[in-house]
Amino acid sequence: MQVKGFSLIEIMVTLALVAILATVAVPNFFSFVQNNRMGGWSNTLLLDLYYARSEAVSRGNNVILCPKTTTNTCDLVTQKDWSLGWIIFADTNADGIMTADETLKIQEALPVGANLSRNVNTVLAGRITYTSRSTITPTANTGNFTLCDSVAGNKVTGRTLTISSIGKVQVEEKKDCV
Repeated sequence: MQVKGFSLIEIMVTLALVAILATVAVPNFFSFVQNNRMGGWSNTLLLDLYYARSEAVSRGNNVILCPKTTTNTCDLVTQKDWSLGWIIFADTNADGIMTADETLKIQEALPVGANLSRNVNTVLAGRITYTSRSTITPTANTGNFTLCDSVAGNKVTGRTLTISSIGKVQVEEKKDCV
């Protein structure tokens, strides 16, 4: 009579191999997921910057991106934290102030732990204005965005998005993201 099944030694060897593979794979998978989240968030901002630039050209007037406040309004002057989201509006009356009929897009807040800040030393730090010639005005309002994930700690690579005066955006990895 022949007995079908696995021996205790075969089961123990299989469990040991599974444990070794899980020990190697799980930390790498966590890092993979976190880095994909960072890439997704930076791509959302990148696409919105290009959307605002193309809308400025197609509409023939300024289009402004500004950080969103908790009341879904723009902080056009002092706000450097963009983690609450942002608003894109066509400045059709050229007053630099958003009205309800000028709103093109409202981006919701980033998930808890995601930090998006803008580094620029100008009085107009709270906004980015694209002109109908697809440039940034004033040119002193160029600068960069820094995107980090505080939940992940020091292991995740952040992103830096740098905006030039001609409106071009360059994305780079940020190794020292804290």
